[in-house]
Amino acid sequence: MCVDVLEHVGYLTKVLAEMARVLKPGGLFLFDTINRNLLSCFATITIAEDTLRLLPKGTHDPTLFVRPAELRAGLEKASLVSGPMTGLEPLGLNRNGDFTLGPLPIRTVIYTGVALKPGNH
Repeated sequence: MCVDVLEHVGYLTKVLAEMARVLKPGGLFLFDTINRNLLSCFATITIAEDTLRLLPKGTHDPTLFVRPAELRAGLEKASLVSGPMTGLEPLGLNRNGDFTLGPLPIRTVIYTGVALKPGNH
């Protein structure tokens, strides 16, 4: 599982290859990441980091954000079978003041998905 990780790595293909290496045949790779576009940069950096200060300034480098097509290509290169990907949106806050997320039909800002390592369980 890679949550809040893929958008911080400089060598996505190496990370995906390592995920594939450590997964057992039939294993699932679960992930979420941030799409690379103007809206995701605005939402993540301008709003979350600069305005609301939910994250320390400089947490994200938008050049490391990952477009869904790039992630699918990287998964394929790592011999993982990409499954469905869906967007995520904030639904509200929990008792601790943290955002809760839910599915969104578009993958414009944050998206999540699954990939399978082929083989028997």
